[in-house]
Amino acid sequence: MDTLEVKKTQRFLFMNRLHEKTNGNQYAAVNMWEIGQELGLTQDQTELAVQYLEGEKLLEFGGWGGYVSITHYGVRQVEEALSKPDEPTQYFPPVHFIHVENMSHSVIQQGTHDST
Repeated sequence: MDTLEVKKTQRFLFMNRLHEKTNGNQYAAVNMWEIGQELGLTQDQTELAVQYLEGEKLLEFGGWGGYVSITHYGVRQVEEALSKPDEPTQYFPPVHFIHVENMSHSVIQQGTHDST
């Protein structure tokens, strides 16, 4: 069973990917199972994330087969999280992205205290 913080992170990653794939367009629909698979989520994790996000009106089902669309409210929430990455929002934890093109024999520490 995933912890609450893991679930919040999965929800944000799902919403962020939905926002990217639709470019924030409320009329574009994307397959939720494909997003979940891209993020490495199980079907159960994907389904639970989508249930929660739909319940909070951040996304809505756009058709048969698992297609979902981002809502205007969902766009606002994702953009708020991205514009203030060090602060949690009502729905999402703080956002910390690290993009590494290539790496070998390296260490990354993120969000630590008193580390060397």
